[in-house]
Formats: sequence, structure tokens, C-alpha cells
Amino acid sequence: MSVPNATEDLSSEMEVDAFRRLFLLQYFEQHLAESIRPGGRPLREARDTKYISWLVYFTLISICNVASFVT
Repeated sequence: MSVPNATEDLSSEMEVDAFRRLFLLQYFEQHLAESIRPGGRPLREARDTKYISWLVYFTLISICNVASFVT
């Protein structure tokens, strides 16, 4: 039974990271051709979005205040 080599795992991870940094366009083209995002999620799946309702409320109030001050 072989023992996994942590050095090889780190080396392959570094190679992927180096490839991504050096050849960014090819890196994303490869994922686009396979219809997956770099994180592994398929292109057709959307990520769940969350928002903080009070933040939206106060942002809208702030925009209304600025709009009323300008006009």
C-alpha cells in the first residue's frame, strides 16, 4: 500500500495555480469548454444569493434623501 506524498500534492496544486496565473485566458477557456466554473459548479446552476433587508432599506432611504436634496 502506498502512502500519499504530501510534496507531490502540493506540487500539483502549485502547478495549477501557476498555470492559472500565467495563462489566465487559457485557464478560463478550458473551464468554459467543459461547461464548469473554476470552483466546480456547472454553468447552468446559479448560486444562492442573500441580502440583508435592513441594508437595502437604509440604502434606499439614503438615495431618496440625496435625491430630494439635489432637486
